[in-house]
Amino acid sequence: MKNAPATFQRLVNQVLAGLDEFSAAYLDDIAVFSSTWEEHLQHLWRVIEALQKAGLTIKASKCQIGQGSVVYLGHQVGSGQVAPLQPKIDTILAWEPPKTQTEVRAFLGLTGYYRRFVKGYGTIVTPLTELTSKKQPKKVIWTEACQNAFDALKAAMCTAPVLQAPDYSKEFVVQTDASEHGIGAVLSQLNEEGLDQPVAFISRRLLPRERRWSAIEREAFAVVWALKKLRPYLFGTHFRVQTDHRPLKWLMQMRVENPKLLRWSISLQGMDFTVEHRPGTEHANADGLSRFFRLSDENSHEVG
Repeated sequence: MKNAPATFQRLVNQVLAGLDEFSAAYLDDIAVFSSTWEEHLQHLWRVIEALQKAGLTIKASKCQIGQGSVVYLGHQVGSGQVAPLQPKIDTILAWEPPKTQTEVRAFLGLTGYYRRFVKGYGTIVTPLTELTSKKQPKKVIWTEACQNAFDALKAAMCTAPVLQAPDYSKEFVVQTDASEHGIGAVLSQLNEEGLDQPVAFISRRLLPRERRWSAIEREAFAVVWALKKLRPYLFGTHFRVQTDHRPLKWLMQMRVENPKLLRWSISLQGMDFTVEHRPGTEHANADGLSRFFRLSDENSHEVG
């Protein structure tokens, strides 16, 4: 029975094969999305017809039809936008400072589910994730850095932006940046007003060995890591990569002799993109994601 959920998911995927342009399913939660009411009726019928052919039934009392916005997998989804559920945010805001590793993991588990809404999530939580190390005591030592991260994460959750659902008819833009301590990226698309609309934020802390790399190696790694993480959005489409590190433009043209950079450049050959230099003054989105790590390190002393 351990494999029952995965088996059922494969069944649903097979039943809805060919209908993925207007439907998505997670186990028995099926969402059907359309641009117009007329289209929606057609899409609903095709999904219902596919379920009937497979011998599956639908419970009418659990269906929501013709909704402009619905709750789906812990998110409020509708009108081309995705937002975290307010009750979940309220739970995070009411959370007391953890006293044990188990409580820290529970807090990180809940906030981590909404990490793509928080700019620099991976950097903000660094002092907290370090508390979960096997080398740390079960009863955590709550430092000033931990409290700062705890408060910063709550504040970030309060102001988390509403993300735009990806529109595959539009071009994606990936803004990347690296500092001595971390890397970050923002996936966005231009809206009707020509303004960047975020689709997702990603970031992570650099490992000790990665911090010893040169500036161009860190900047290149930020691009390689970001494109790998964002591959489901980007593969098969042309997109732009924006960086404030001008030499990276040559990296993608393989005009390098550094074996590491050459290897990374080759690994990206299957993706269709152009690299643009964006001055640091215009690169605040990604820049902030990588530079928060310095603050985390500087505030890592214990209080007592």
